[in-house]
Amino acid sequence: MRVIEPGTQLKLDIVPQAKHTAAAVGNHGIEVVATTALILFIEEACGTLAAPYYEQGEATVGVRVEVDHVAPAWVGTLIDVRAEFTGTRGRRLLFRNEIYQNDVLVMKGFHHRSVVAMRDFADSQPI
Repeated sequence: MRVIEPGTQLKLDIVPQAKHTAAAVGNHGIEVVATTALILFIEEACGTLAAPYYEQGEATVGVRVEVDHVAPAWVGTLIDVRAEFTGTRGRRLLFRNEIYQNDVLVMKGFHHRSVVAMRDFADSQPI
């Protein structure tokens, strides 16, 4: 993994769809963007930020998420997913995250990704 400078940032714009609602994942009647969908958006932003720094045969996988979901997000309205690289801990990449919709903070927290060799996944067998 090539060095990522702390403070490196990425902004990802996403328009949530009906498939991203809490209702779609089993919380019937709750037609706002699910916490799980927002976490997936954070993972996507952090993975996208890290990808240009991979060495041949590397990737990252999410290993830790710590978030506060502080306001609802609505389907069909652009959300702004922000990822900031804050440092490393061994093979872990550490990120600070925020998600906004219409300038309202929806989610904030931290995400860790671990650098892995793709060959380890190609050679692995299900347990």
